[in-house]
Amino acid sequence: MKYAMIAVDESASMDIKEQLVLTGTKKIEMTDALLENGMQEVVILSTCHRNEIYLYVDDADDEYRLIQLVASLFGDESFATHLLFLEGQEVINHLFQVAAGLKSVVIGEDQILGQVKQALSEANAMGSSGKMLKTLFREVITTAKKIKAETHISEVPLSLSYIGIQLLLKELSDIPHPSVLIVGIGKMGQLALKYLQEEDFSKIYVTNRHFEKITSINQYDQRFIPVEYEDRYQILPQVDAVITATSSPHLIIRADQLPERDKPLVMVDLAMPRDIDEKVRSNQQVKLFNMDDFMRLREENNQKRLHFAKQAMGYIEEAIQKFNEWQKEANVVPAIALLNEKVNTIHRDTMDFLNHKLDLSQHDQKIIDKMILSALKRMVRQPILNLKAMESDQQEVAVSALESLYAEDWREE
Repeated sequence: MKYAMIAVDESASMDIKEQLVLTGTKKIEMTDALLENGMQEVVILSTCHRNEIYLYVDDADDEYRLIQLVASLFGDESFATHLLFLEGQEVINHLFQVAAGLKSVVIGEDQILGQVKQALSEANAMGSSGKMLKTLFREVITTAKKIKAETHISEVPLSLSYIGIQLLLKELSDIPHPSVLIVGIGKMGQLALKYLQEEDFSKIYVTNRHFEKITSINQYDQRFIPVEYEDRYQILPQVDAVITATSSPHLIIRADQLPERDKPLVMVDLAMPRDIDEKVRSNQQVKLFNMDDFMRLREENNQKRLHFAKQAMGYIEEAIQKFNEWQKEANVVPAIALLNEKVNTIHRDTMDFLNHKLDLSQHDQKIIDKMILSALKRMVRQPILNLKAMESDQQEVAVSALESLYAEDWREE
């Protein structure tokens, strides 16, 4: 038996990927079909960026057969050219890295771990996961959690809007209960509003070119204050910070229209093209951050994540080593159990025969019982130790040989 994985190749076109998405009922249908076609265990990991089918299969299942089977289940065997195949140790290494976010577009992203958990949960609910895939996925999930907790890889921000907000909060850290003006309430503006409402702002002024868009946002926060777009300059002297996030092709805050101030003003421009006139930097009271600053910080943060990713590989290598040790034992557990059961059966039958034929004292019975059991155990002890110490491919050959040599006896068991 071996691990295998079939995935939609990342280099496939979007047209192909859209045809090979496995969600909802398609995932259930694919799982059932694979089990009906002889797969021992199946877990499907399906996200917006990846569709991966994890299998535990018979050694005789080769790459060509499995890929052709999956392609046909997708509806057309020509899809086979767009499928990627991994087996054995490659599957284990891949899944550990996937769950830790090391194979994501954004290194260390959080979402994938939840999706791996969900994949296992769904497989458990369908009864398609067994001992081997359950154990692999559980070890993978545990290791990914440990990596996130101890390296903090996911806490290094890469979102430009989030970096902008974090810069703003850092600049305002010495001001108790600051106030802010948000200009633009599109997707990025609303995201900024959500971030700021979680912080200790006294007032959050919001303005937009189309005022009705502000009033359409359901707000029960008393700090939320709608402002007419034309009044934005009048609000500037009252606030400690400004965030702009409009889609305007022109500047919406100009340096020559900036009101006089007697206190510092932090300005964060999340827009592209820029909303805020670069010339405001000449004002001693103004500190401006825009996309150039955010891109520089994102690159620095990305380098940090790459550093953490190297640390994460250390955790993964250690976990894989432990898992492989477990797997080696798991591969031979059935064979060892059958050998031990054969020892116990021969021991029991022999003692029954001797007790029936000989008039043994209780003391003699105990001695003979221990001697026979010890001799039988000694006969299988070294073969069992050798079996455990073998590499996986050697174990498979040895277990197969044992099954052939003891076939009749084992069938009787």
